[in-house]
Amino acid sequence: MKRSIFEQLTFRFNFNFEHAGHTIIASGNSITGNELVRVDGKSVSEKRVIAKGSEHIFTLNDEQYTIRFTVTGSFFCEVTCDLIKNGEVIASQHMRSIESKGDLVKMVIILFGVGLLTGFLAAKAALMVMG
Repeated sequence: MKRSIFEQLTFRFNFNFEHAGHTIIASGNSITGNELVRVDGKSVSEKRVIAKGSEHIFTLNDEQYTIRFTVTGSFFCEVTCDLIKNGEVIASQHMRSIESKGDLVKMVIILFGVGLLTGFLAAKAALMVMG
Protein backbone atom coordinates (compact mmCIF):
# COMPACT_ATOMS: atom_id res chain seq x y z
CA MET A 1 0.00 0.00 0.00
CA LYS A 2 1.41 3.37 -1.04
CA ARG A 3 1.72 5.77 1.87
CA SER A 4 1.39 9.54 1.60
CA ILE A 5 4.50 11.69 1.54
CA PHE A 6 3.29 13.18 4.86
CA GLU A 7 3.28 9.73 6.50
CA GLN A 8 6.75 9.09 5.15
CA LEU A 9 7.99 12.54 6.19
CA THR A 10 6.78 12.04 9.77
CA PHE A 11 8.20 8.47 9.89
CA ARG A 12 4.85 6.92 10.81
CA PHE A 13 4.15 3.25 10.25
CA ASN A 14 0.95 1.22 10.39
CA PHE A 15 0.68 -2.54 10.13
CA ASN A 16 -2.71 -4.21 9.69
CA PHE A 17 -3.32 -7.87 10.47
CA GLU A 18 -6.53 -9.87 10.09
CA HIS A 19 -6.55 -12.91 12.38
CA ALA A 20 -9.30 -15.15 13.77
CA GLY A 21 -11.98 -12.63 12.79
CA HIS A 22 -10.19 -9.73 14.48
CA THR A 23 -8.43 -6.68 13.08
CA ILE A 24 -5.10 -6.00 14.77
CA ILE A 25 -3.45 -2.66 14.01
CA ALA A 26 0.08 -1.96 15.18
CA SER A 27 1.27 1.60 14.62
CA GLY A 28 4.08 3.85 15.65
CA ASN A 29 6.26 6.82 14.94
CA SER A 30 10.01 6.41 14.49
CA ILE A 31 10.72 9.97 15.61
CA THR A 32 8.65 10.15 18.81
CA GLY A 33 8.91 6.46 19.71
CA ASN A 34 5.16 6.19 20.34
CA GLU A 35 3.76 2.74 19.59
CA LEU A 36 0.15 1.60 19.82
CA VAL A 37 -1.56 -1.75 19.32
CA ARG A 38 -5.31 -1.89 18.75
CA VAL A 39 -7.58 -4.91 18.43
CA ASP A 40 -10.92 -4.21 16.76
CA GLY A 41 -10.40 -0.50 17.42
CA LYS A 42 -9.69 -0.92 21.14
CA SER A 43 -6.23 -0.05 22.51
CA VAL A 44 -4.56 -3.09 24.11
CA SER A 45 -0.98 -1.80 24.46
CA GLU A 46 0.77 1.54 24.24
CA LYS A 47 4.42 2.42 24.82
CA ARG A 48 7.05 4.98 24.07
CA VAL A 49 10.17 3.15 22.93
CA ILE A 50 13.44 4.48 21.60
CA ALA A 51 15.17 1.24 20.64
CA LYS A 52 15.81 -1.06 17.69
CA GLY A 53 13.11 -3.42 18.91
CA SER A 54 10.08 -3.66 21.16
CA GLU A 55 7.28 -6.03 22.09
CA HIS A 56 3.64 -5.55 23.03
CA ILE A 57 1.96 -8.49 24.78
CA PHE A 58 -1.83 -8.84 24.94
CA THR A 59 -4.49 -11.52 25.34
CA LEU A 60 -7.16 -12.29 22.76
CA ASN A 61 -9.66 -15.16 23.11
CA ASP A 62 -7.64 -16.53 26.06
CA GLU A 63 -4.53 -16.80 23.86
CA GLN A 64 -1.34 -14.80 24.36
CA TYR A 65 -0.29 -12.62 21.43
CA THR A 66 2.77 -10.47 20.92
CA ILE A 67 3.42 -7.70 18.44
CA ARG A 68 7.16 -7.35 17.89
CA PHE A 69 8.67 -4.33 16.13
CA THR A 70 12.21 -4.67 14.81
CA VAL A 71 14.07 -1.80 13.13
CA THR A 72 16.17 -3.41 10.42
CA GLY A 73 17.51 -0.41 8.54
CA SER A 74 18.58 2.96 9.89
CA PHE A 75 18.77 5.32 6.90
CA PHE A 76 15.41 4.43 5.35
CA CYS A 77 14.01 3.41 8.76
CA GLU A 78 12.96 -0.08 7.79
CA VAL A 79 10.63 -1.74 10.30
CA THR A 80 9.46 -5.33 10.53
CA CYS A 81 6.33 -6.15 12.51
CA ASP A 82 5.64 -9.72 13.61
CA LEU A 83 2.35 -11.01 14.96
CA ILE A 84 3.13 -13.84 17.36
CA LYS A 85 0.64 -16.27 18.91
CA ASN A 86 1.80 -18.48 21.79
CA GLY A 87 5.44 -17.93 20.85
CA GLU A 88 5.06 -18.70 17.12
CA VAL A 89 5.20 -16.06 14.36
CA ILE A 90 1.91 -16.29 12.47
CA ALA A 91 2.26 -13.17 10.30
CA SER A 92 4.97 -10.68 9.43
CA GLN A 93 5.03 -7.38 7.54
CA HIS A 94 7.88 -5.09 6.50
CA MET A 95 7.84 -1.37 5.74
CA ARG A 96 10.30 1.33 4.81
CA SER A 97 9.66 4.84 6.04
CA ILE A 98 10.97 6.23 2.76
CA GLU A 99 9.65 3.93 0.07
CA SER A 100 11.65 5.00 -2.98
CA LYS A 101 14.45 7.28 -4.14
CA GLY A 102 11.80 9.50 -5.74
CA ASP A 103 10.11 9.91 -2.38
CA LEU A 104 13.49 10.71 -0.81
CA VAL A 105 14.04 13.46 -3.39
CA LYS A 106 10.54 14.85 -2.69
CA MET A 107 11.23 14.85 1.04
CA VAL A 108 14.55 16.66 0.61
CA ILE A 109 12.88 19.30 -1.58
CA ILE A 110 10.02 19.74 0.92
CA LEU A 111 12.40 20.02 3.88
CA PHE A 112 14.62 22.47 1.97
CA GLY A 113 11.56 24.56 1.09
CA VAL A 114 10.34 24.56 4.70
CA GLY A 115 13.81 25.58 5.89
CA LEU A 116 14.01 28.34 3.30
CA LEU A 117 10.56 29.67 4.23
CA THR A 118 11.31 29.49 7.96
CA GLY A 119 14.61 31.33 7.50
CA PHE A 120 12.94 34.02 5.39
CA LEU A 121 10.16 34.55 7.95
CA ALA A 122 12.66 34.65 10.84
CA ALA A 123 14.79 37.24 9.02
CA LYS A 124 11.69 39.29 8.20
CA ALA A 125 10.57 39.18 11.86
CA ALA A 126 14.08 40.17 13.04
CA LEU A 127 14.11 43.15 10.66
CA MET A 128 10.68 44.25 11.88
CA VAL A 129 11.80 44.08 15.53
CA MET A 130 15.05 45.91 14.83
CA GLY A 131 13.23 48.63 12.95
